[in-house]
Amino acid sequence: MTVVQYQAAAGADLVEVWLQVADDGGTDRADEYISRLQAICELLASQPGMGVDRPDIAQGIQSFPVDRYVIYYEQHDLVVSVLRVWHTAQDPKSLSVIE
Repeated sequence: MTVVQYQAAAGADLVEVWLQVADDGGTDRADEYISRLQAICELLASQPGMGVDRPDIAQGIQSFPVDRYVIYYEQHDLVVSVLRVWHTAQDPKSLSVIE
């Protein structure tokens, strides 16, 4: 079974997303939204090919859009590594996905 691992930058991104959603709609909505993003990451672990290959960022990187955000990830054997969770307004070419 493939597992999800969140890189430090992705964890920080999720905190930022939570803060933005909480500011707009309250903490309950923020909790629900983060749970939804994490559920989608679990889905990507079971079906990593759902994303789009992103060789423009780095070899092996894939992305998957969720509302106003994009999950950037890569698969290594039985691990899907979530690298970043960025707003769609942010330029993906400026992502620091390899740490």
